[in-house]
Amino acid sequence: MVHFWLPEGTDIRKTTEDVSDLEKHIQRLDGVTGVTSFIGQGAPRFLLTYSPEKAYYSYGYLLINIKDYHQIDKLIPKIETYTNKHHINAMIKQRKFILGPSKEDTIEIRFSGADPTVLRQLANKVKKMMYADGNVVGVKDDWRERVKTVRPLYAEQQARELGISKADLDRVLEMTYNGFNVGMYREYDKLLPILAIAPQHERQLIDSMKNIQIWSPVAQKSVPLRQVVSGFKTSWEDSAIQRRDRRPTITAQGTQKSGNASVIFERLRPKVEAMKLPPGYILSFGGEYEKSVDAQKALFSNIPIVIILMTLVLVMLFNALRQPLIIVLTVPLAVIGVTIGLLVTGQSFGFMALLGFLSLIGMLIKNSIVLIDQIDLEVTEGKPIFEAILHSSMSRLRPVSMAAVTTV
Repeated sequence: MVHFWLPEGTDIRKTTEDVSDLEKHIQRLDGVTGVTSFIGQGAPRFLLTYSPEKAYYSYGYLLINIKDYHQIDKLIPKIETYTNKHHINAMIKQRKFILGPSKEDTIEIRFSGADPTVLRQLANKVKKMMYADGNVVGVKDDWRERVKTVRPLYAEQQARELGISKADLDRVLEMTYNGFNVGMYREYDKLLPILAIAPQHERQLIDSMKNIQIWSPVAQKSVPLRQVVSGFKTSWEDSAIQRRDRRPTITAQGTQKSGNASVIFERLRPKVEAMKLPPGYILSFGGEYEKSVDAQKALFSNIPIVIILMTLVLVMLFNALRQPLIIVLTVPLAVIGVTIGLLVTGQSFGFMALLGFLSLIGMLIKNSIVLIDQIDLEVTEGKPIFEAILHSSMSRLRPVSMAAVTTV
């Protein structure tokens, strides 16, 4: 999947044009069987681990189907090269589908505070650190870029003489550029809004704003907007301010280019924590780190209860303490296999590896119970302890191995 971002404030028609061009190029690449694009927001949630992007005019989303997943690594640099050459203002982020807990941005660093300007300065410092790392792509923040805004300055005295209020001015501007909802149209089970909006040629140029007609109840005719304003003010404003726990919060985001996000996060964390925050501002971490911490908290919160219950079951099963102690002492041996497996595959000890580790512990305990029970059985039959251990190990090897193979 490809996330396609243009600068905030880009017209959705420009976004549609650029995404369509990229879609046509991807369809011509070898190994691609189909491309589906979405403009203005993410796709409907088709996968549990996928979270659709919010609505942005400057955003596009492409789903790519290929013949063989081994071709993905070859396609990624081709798409990136074409985008950098033909869409220099765009930022793309390419990702494979992940089965398991995941976030679109694996590295997230949040700042919360009162002043949006200070928050942007803090986020920009972190984004520079991400760029400097060299292994982080898709660097951005969830407030996006500031957009240029033109505001008419309401001339109160002139407007009162014409009987025009500030609300009247706002209503005319809304109808001219965004459309004013005047009703609903029902088509079967769908409700479609009916908008009253000015013709395109009247709202296409910014210079035409001063000639927008507004009704004057005093003059009993429409007058141009320039008669009720003292001028126009152009400024850069935040188009979206995200909040967390009711506090303005900006999040610097990025994704690892290669390797594990946890390695990059550990490189960035000391630098970020060394930043001096103004009084009243809070630093927190999100992304894969937050997901992993939350998952491990939920998992480990029940482990003490499980250990106590497991120990009680073992004691009641053997009616002794020596056999349960021997079984418990086999648990640390699982670390050997886990370490070798992670080193060979080059994977990190993440949440999925932790689940596998716990499953392996369960298998070890089960195998130990089977073996200890067989040893006790043969000892009660009169065999010497050493012979009982040797014979039990040989007789239990095949069923334990078959159970392990079928489990894997």
